[in-house]
Parts: sequence; C-alpha cells; structure tokens
Amino acid sequence: MNYPHICNRGELIYPVTSREHLRGWHGGSYSKNAPGRPVNPNYLEEF
Repeated sequence: MNYPHICNRGELIYPVTSREHLRGWHGGSYSKNAPGRPVNPNYLEEF
C-alpha cells in the first residue's frame, strides 16, 4: 500500500462504480494513479 497513513480516513472514500473507478480515477489503467483526485476528471459519473 502506498499511503498506509491515510487508508482509514473516511473523507477519502468516494462512491463509484467499478467502471468509473478504472476509467475516471485511473485513466483506464490501474498503473496510473493520482491520490485524492481522478486522473480523468472529464469522465461522467454513473453512480
């Protein structure tokens, strides 16, 4: 885990579908990561 010191903070939990998580928060690849913000903010939310 890259950020163990913040993994239990409730304000970091954001409800998304699995597709939103992959495409919006990881830009289509789980190797891309931007902690705390979506990689692709233009991806429309489904949830």
